[in-house]
Amino acid sequence: MGKRIIIIALLFIISGTVYCQAYPGSKNFRKGSTFNRKKTKRSQHYNNGFKRIDLLGHIGLSFGQETLIGLPKLGGICRLNFKRAPSIENRPFKGSSFYVGADLSMFVLFAGAFSTGIQAGFKFGPITIDNSFSRLSLMSPESDIVARQTSYNPKIGLVIGPAWLKFGPSYIIKGDNILRDGFRMNNFPFNAELCYIGSL
Repeated sequence: MGKRIIIIALLFIISGTVYCQAYPGSKNFRKGSTFNRKKTKRSQHYNNGFKRIDLLGHIGLSFGQETLIGLPKLGGICRLNFKRAPSIENRPFKGSSFYVGADLSMFVLFAGAFSTGIQAGFKFGPITIDNSFSRLSLMSPESDIVARQTSYNPKIGLVIGPAWLKFGPSYIIKGDNILRDGFRMNNFPFNAELCYIGSL
């Protein structure tokens, strides 16, 4: 009789423990569920929020020896992110990275100015430092090419939200100096551009 009571008591304890673990209202169930939900949510956020390589596009305006007037200036960059930090949708160019890209610009008013370029640079927080080479062609109203130049353009930039402002000098390395007297600071030619950047 005593053995039966002990066996029944053990069965009651075991069944009660299993019931508490399985029943949704129990504390143990809630703790386990919360942990699993947090773990799943954290892993999903980490995997989905971070990309080692991003493709970004930008549109804006520029002026200077590199493009004369670029309205619009269009481009795209491919960047390699340094830190495994989740991106934020309204700040696509967040964090530190290395990037390469290409762009083109045009301005047509009677005659036309057309520019293409390639660039590479680094971003550290909101600051960018890059170098670009561009080819500028000046076209007459009769669609004849009247001048060409190739320039090297180092720039320093500042990213504020989706806005990207860049500024720097310009050096003619080949061809005609199309812009001899304009867009100069202390008698030195410069470039400036303001772009809106977003994810592709």
